[in-house]
Amino acid sequence: MLASWIRHAALVLGATLAGTGASVAQSAGGDDNSPVKEFDAVTVTATQTQYSAFDVPASVTVIGSDQLQREQARDFGDIFTDLPGVDMDGGPRSIGEQPNIRGLGATRNVVTIDGARQNFESGHRGRLFLDPDLLKQVEVLSGPSSAFYGSGALGGVIAMTTKDAADLLRPGENVGGVAKLGYQSANSDRLGAGTLFGRVENFDALGAFSFRSSDNVRLDNNNDLPESARDVTSGFGKAGVTIADFHRLEISAMSFKDDGSVPSNPAGTPSAILVILHDLNTAALYADRIAVLKGGRILGTGTQDEVLTGAIIGEAFGVAVDIWRHPSANCPLIVALPY
Repeated sequence: MLASWIRHAALVLGATLAGTGASVAQSAGGDDNSPVKEFDAVTVTATQTQYSAFDVPASVTVIGSDQLQREQARDFGDIFTDLPGVDMDGGPRSIGEQPNIRGLGATRNVVTIDGARQNFESGHRGRLFLDPDLLKQVEVLSGPSSAFYGSGALGGVIAMTTKDAADLLRPGENVGGVAKLGYQSANSDRLGAGTLFGRVENFDALGAFSFRSSDNVRLDNNNDLPESARDVTSGFGKAGVTIADFHRLEISAMSFKDDGSVPSNPAGTPSAILVILHDLNTAALYADRIAVLKGGRILGTGTQDEVLTGAIIGEAFGVAVDIWRHPSANCPLIVALPY
C-alpha cells in the first residue's frame, strides 16, 4: 500500500490584482439596449503584473472558471488535453502524472498553488496533488521563465488559483454549500464531494472535502491496467480577510491522501521482456508465457503448464523427462530421466 500525504499551506499579503476569466460590463447609463463589452482574460503569471493575455509577449494560456466547470475534469490531464505543447507524462495512473511543457517535464517546470511554489518530487511519482474541482483559474506560461521564477522554469510555469467564498456566494448571500456526486464507467470511478463557505463583513472562509474511489483502469484493448485502482481523500480550507482596499490577507491548508497498491514506477505501462533460455526450470519460474522452438519451428506456445509437457520437451531436446510440481512456486518442475 502506498499512502501519499501532501500538505500545503500558503500565507499571502499584498495587493489582489488577479482577474478570473472574462468579465462583462455595461455603459454607465444602464440602458438594457446598450452594447456589452467582453474583456480579455487577465494573466499575472508571465510578467507577475496584470495584463491581458493577448498583450503579453509570451505564450500564455488562461483557463478560467467557466471552462473548468465545463471540463468537469477528473484529473489534470483532462484540464490540459486541449492545450498545444502541454501534456501530462507518467502514463494512465493519476498518481504518476507530471506536467510536460514543450517536451520538458519533471522539475524543469515550475508549479504554484496560490503563489506557493510546489517543489515536491519523489522519483517517478507525480507532482500535482489537488482536486481539480477546487480550482478557480489555471495559467500556463510556455517557454523559459527563470528570470521571474528562479531555477527550474525552463519548460514553463503552471500557476493555479483556488476558489474562495466570494467565488461561490451570490450577491446578498452570506452562507452557502455545494454537493457533488459523480461516476465514470471506464474504471468505475465514484466521486462524492461537499463544500461549505460563508462570509461575515470583511472576513470569509471556505472548507471542502472530497472522496474518490475507482477500480483498475480499462484500456482500449478492453484489458485492465494492473495496480491502477485508487482511493483518494482530499480536504481543503481557506480563509481570508480584507484589511484595506486592494489589500487582503489569506491563509490556506490542503490535505491529499492517495491510497492504493502501485508499482515502484507508477508512470510505467505494461511491457513485455523477451528472454532466450535453455534452462526450462528457470523459464517455468519466471515466465508468464513460453514458446518452445526447434530448427526455426515453433513446437508450442502458452503458459508453463500448456507448453512444458513431456511430449514437447522430448521432441525439442530428445530426452525423456518427468514433470513434477515445484513445492513453493506451484509451477512445473522438470526432471530429466536417465537413458
